Amino acid sequence: MLAAIDDDTGPRPVLAYAREQAARQGVPVRVVHVWSRRRLTMAEADHLTSGYVANCLPPHDAGTVERQIVHDADPARALIALSREAVLLVVAAKPDGSVGSTVGRLSGRTCCPLAVVPATPVTRGQW
Repeated sequence: MLAAIDDDTGPRPVLAYAREQAARQGVPVRVVHVWSRRRLTMAEADHLTSGYVANCLPPHDAGTVERQIVHDADPARALIALSREAVLLVVAAKPDGSVGSTVGRLSGRTCCPLAVVPATPVTRGQW
């Protein structure tokens, strides 16, 4: 189960849906952050991902979730490659409900089913 999070949308809906689907299918959750923006350092991307997991999942789940940081200028390309090893890829729509360019490029191109969940806006430092 692959839950893709970023620093533009609130991760709670993505993580909750991925956790629910992983429990149904008996598979682990892997949270991935594709670090593509120069405004974050690798350490900040790692801190962001770990913070989201710790603050958005119950403690007994947060400790078992795999975390992965991928650096790629093209998030869609990276997620398509990662989808080869996933049973489901969960991503968020934009906060206004529209589908962004990354999600649009994923549609019909992933190697596993794609779930797009509603997003919640996030401000820096907010979970």
